[in-house]
Amino acid sequence: MHVVEGKGDLISPLCEDLPRRSGSYKMADYAGPGESSYTVYDRAIAARVQTWRHEEANTNQPWALSVSFVAPHFPLTTPPERFYPYYLDPARPMSKLYERADWMADPYLQEYGASFACDEHFDSPDKIRRAIAGYFGLCSFLDENVGKIMQVVQESGHAGDTRVMYTSDHGDNRGVWGQIHHVRGGGGCALHPRRRRDPARRGVRHRGNPYRCLPDHP
Repeated sequence: MHVVEGKGDLISPLCEDLPRRSGSYKMADYAGPGESSYTVYDRAIAARVQTWRHEEANTNQPWALSVSFVAPHFPLTTPPERFYPYYLDPARPMSKLYERADWMADPYLQEYGASFACDEHFDSPDKIRRAIAGYFGLCSFLDENVGKIMQVVQESGHAGDTRVMYTSDHGDNRGVWGQIHHVRGGGGCALHPRRRRDPARRGVRHRGNPYRCLPDHP
């Protein structure tokens, strides 16, 4: 898993006296077309998985592989071919409950919001559109990389006897209650998708709605 500078986030574990994050502006300023270290990382992971399956995996023996992608984690910097279809779509609506009058008056959300403070940098509707387009574009970018892995499994001749499960650690608020972030509650970020392909159970099974982090058993 990609951990920035080998340390990760050292502020989030704090439970009180939360400091104000100095880099909160990045959420808005980095939302748009382009490449980030995260998208470069995901491309490299997809390439290594394809290479491993073709050249190193013993097709005559059972095998298991765990693959971790970062997208659609922020920064919301998205490959242009994935960003613009969403950004230029006139039918894409504004986030639900985005207006300040609709925000939840929750003490935790208010305290954490004062610490992370990314929402105050979204000072125009266009910045919100860019962030939402960046998030959905990164979801499409993730789909592309998962597709590459599924294709190499198909090409190996083992699609019929390989179980595949996709899941995520959380979702994202996508502007709900004025939050362009995933760590401040709400069903959009507390629930996440799951999709499973199991030849023994006749194809693909998926949950139509996001679900909570529960154990799974084949």
